[in-house]
Amino acid sequence: MANGHGLQQGAPGSQWGTGEPGQWDPNNSGWSHPPRSGRPKPRWIVVAVAAIAIIALVAATLVFLFLRPGQSGASTPQLAASSLLSAIKSGDSTKLSNVLAPEEVGGFSEALSAQDRRARESGVIDTSLVERTLTDGIDIQFTNVDVAVEQIRDDLAKVVITSGDLTISVDSDRLSPEISALIPQSDLAQLGSKTETYAVEDADVEPFIMTVKVGGAWYVSPLYTLFEYATIDEGKPRVDSPQMNRQQFDSAEAAARGALEGLVTSVNTGSVRPLAEALGEYDAKALLTYEPLLADQHGESNSENLSVERAIFTSQRLRGSTYAVPTDLSIRYRDRWNDNSTTISEGCLETREFGRLDYRVCADELGESEDAIFLRAFLESGFLARPGGGWHVTVLPTMYALYHQVIEVAPQADFDRWFKESMPAHSPSAGPASGGFPFGEPGNR
Repeated sequence: MANGHGLQQGAPGSQWGTGEPGQWDPNNSGWSHPPRSGRPKPRWIVVAVAAIAIIALVAATLVFLFLRPGQSGASTPQLAASSLLSAIKSGDSTKLSNVLAPEEVGGFSEALSAQDRRARESGVIDTSLVERTLTDGIDIQFTNVDVAVEQIRDDLAKVVITSGDLTISVDSDRLSPEISALIPQSDLAQLGSKTETYAVEDADVEPFIMTVKVGGAWYVSPLYTLFEYATIDEGKPRVDSPQMNRQQFDSAEAAARGALEGLVTSVNTGSVRPLAEALGEYDAKALLTYEPLLADQHGESNSENLSVERAIFTSQRLRGSTYAVPTDLSIRYRDRWNDNSTTISEGCLETREFGRLDYRVCADELGESEDAIFLRAFLESGFLARPGGGWHVTVLPTMYALYHQVIEVAPQADFDRWFKESMPAHSPSAGPASGGFPFGEPGNR
């Protein structure tokens, strides 16, 4: 049954479960609505709901420390969404990892596995914490969920939760270190053990999950979901059938140069289109679907002040994939008051202001400068490029590859310090909480 907004409700007896039309109960705990309270919700519920959101996003990444399941997807958008909700409720990390879009999470498991391996080898990891899960101390019950599906295009659908109840039970003494670290200590001390139920109908915006179809299967897309919520918040239109004229590159090196030039043009023009059309189909579609959101909010360009002076890459294989790494790269910014350039050449990075050397670091200065670690990692990973209708750079896997390489090349002392700084304050392995792992403030400049 469709409503006036093109939303299709789940049918009784379908994959959403049995019972009243359109309702689905992942807990199989009956159809009656639990009592609802009209009193104002205490402050802790905001913290608890935030923790649930963190589970949905953080678990989508951190669970890969221990799992490398194959991507399986679902046969319908409804099943993809229901699998996500059930996985969050039960803490089923296998189901969670199987339902996330592979184009958005591919490569991250390997990066986190590398981090886990180095932490174990160095002895800085508290193995007792590893035995715990992100959902410890949080019990989530979805009941009486009523959904509707907006089929946006053949490969994109929005699953809207139109009604239902969410019951959250929180025991602060059993919360995982990752979740506890995200809650202010004053709130954590007052939290104790509480249970609260709230109705979807009370929300200002009906909650939803964006799903994408890849290779014949449906997956939950954190990227599209984030963009969709931002689009609604900003009051921007969504482009349901984006038109694009994607560039085709005959090598990984050409793809890297094309993506870099596209990025520079996008910065200069305030339009995401030049970058999108230099990327692979998945990234291009995602960016252009939300082109109005991603456009320069001020409607102003930089008058082509940024330019690529040189961009020479070479390709290499790393961990079974092809990367285009820079051997001679120079980017310049000029306007009436500035003339700045950044150059990477012969293993070193230099920044200049009006031709005068401002800063220099080399990749062989590991142990002397944190910047050298990131430069070394970039020179070894660069841009991940894949063939398929020509060669194209993939954005998120490129970021994950850089993260992975930072883990691999960091000297042990830097790694240990980063790891300890990233641990929750109450963890036995924790050190001074002065940064995050591993992208803290660069030091020794």
